[in-house]
Amino acid sequence: MKTYLIVRVHGLKQHLLKREDYLKLVRGDMDLDDIGYDVSIKENSIQEIVNDVSNKIIEKILFLEEIAQEYSNFFRAFLERFEVENIKAKLRYLKGIGRPEYYYPYHYFIDKEKLYSIKDREEFLKILSMTPLSIKEYIEYIERKRGRVLLTEEELCLDIKYYEYFAESVKKRDKIVFWAIQLEKILAYTYWSVILGKEKTEDIFFIINPDNYVLIERGFFILELKMDEFNKYLENKDFSGLMNLVQTLYYRKIKRWSFEYRNNFYIVYYYLLLLYHEMKNLERIALGRKMGLRDEVIEGTLKYLF
Repeated sequence: MKTYLIVRVHGLKQHLLKREDYLKLVRGDMDLDDIGYDVSIKENSIQEIVNDVSNKIIEKILFLEEIAQEYSNFFRAFLERFEVENIKAKLRYLKGIGRPEYYYPYHYFIDKEKLYSIKDREEFLKILSMTPLSIKEYIEYIERKRGRVLLTEEELCLDIKYYEYFAESVKKRDKIVFWAIQLEKILAYTYWSVILGKEKTEDIFFIINPDNYVLIERGFFILELKMDEFNKYLENKDFSGLMNLVQTLYYRKIKRWSFEYRNNFYIVYYYLLLLYHEMKNLERIALGRKMGLRDEVIEGTLKYLF
């Protein structure tokens, strides 16, 4: 079924939105209901749009899981990034940040009704501890070390645990995809080094998994990124420059691999990334238009992987 899956993915890739499609959506020359969605940027709320767009992406991934059920753990692990976002949203809500509770329509480890009903952070961490995304022991470590835990530190723990879980789902099946996931982790490492500082970020990365020291070092090597250069951006507080640099190197590498390993399982992973980024681009366009942003501002937020 692996060969059939790869063939199907090559066909499905042809149906992804192109740059010109995004620009038509930005300008309002085309709407979501013109390209197969059940919602319209003009007529529906942001929550309705996000719900419909993400649902369609989730359905496409679950369709692939049906084709090759021997890779079910991999597909479910990829989808888990939706639940991670839900968990972060719940943690923010429980911390008292005044945002409405809204979640992606994907629930695997924590039932939707259960997630909605939780009112206490400790109860939530306990429930989370019964899943592969458990962060309780790391939160307790940070509390012992620094006395209090920032919400951003909790979110960092979740990101690391997610990538550990995702990488494990494919570690024994495909080394290229395993290393592609490590490169994704470099994006998270960069983001959190900007938000929390490199020292705090590395501390949490290495406590959760001491192997991260070697994995991050190897990831930098694959991206052809020098640690001295990375550190210099941080020292100069050129945070946007650093993020742009790492993202550019990352996108260049995963795109190059999509040609080198086009008949390998890697192309399935790459397609899932393309689907996910398509969803995020549509969210950015919808939000930008709802906010009345200029077309060029919205265009500047879009990410193109191919």
